[in-house]
Amino acid sequence: SYTTLFDENGLPVKAYGIGQNITREKLAQAEYDRLRAQSMGNLADVISSAQLNISKNLYLSGYSPKPNVKETLERETADEHFAAAAAAIANESIKEEARKIFTCSNLSSLFKNGQQQVEHTYPVRTSQGGILWICTTLQMIQNPNTGEIEAITFSKDITKHKRNNEIVARLASTGCDYIGVIDVVEHI
Repeated sequence: SYTTLFDENGLPVKAYGIGQNITREKLAQAEYDRLRAQSMGNLADVISSAQLNISKNLYLSGYSPKPNVKETLERETADEHFAAAAAAIANESIKEEARKIFTCSNLSSLFKNGQQQVEHTYPVRTSQGGILWICTTLQMIQNPNTGEIEAITFSKDITKHKRNNEIVARLASTGCDYIGVIDVVEHI
């Protein structure tokens, strides 16, 4: 900021300049913009994605290529969104764990203690009766304009990865010549 003082004839007499280092603010804004752009990027392998305001307990927006998933998870508050997501979990102990982790109150505490990312893996039942394994990543960031904690979630189908890991684990633990994994529901 620069200010010039002029005399009665309009000639400059003095000038005052004040500088302020805004690197931290600019870096925070760049990181915030990067994360928001990432949420709008390539979502081809994403089951669902959401933007949430953790500080105000608001569900801001969501995306899913599957309309029934978007309708199921779209809520007014972030806590309602988390509850709807937890309700879909097909394992009771994993469901309870998700209900404890994914609340605005708990996430705010985690963020204040330096944790910016939470990842949770869980099974959900498909409409055909099969099981999909989902990995949800929640990334929190402080909005540099408002100071509020916001979050972006990405939920990906990791069923094939999970199955491959099971096959490798079984192969490593047995001395057999052949192992086959058959999914009768999916006909695979």
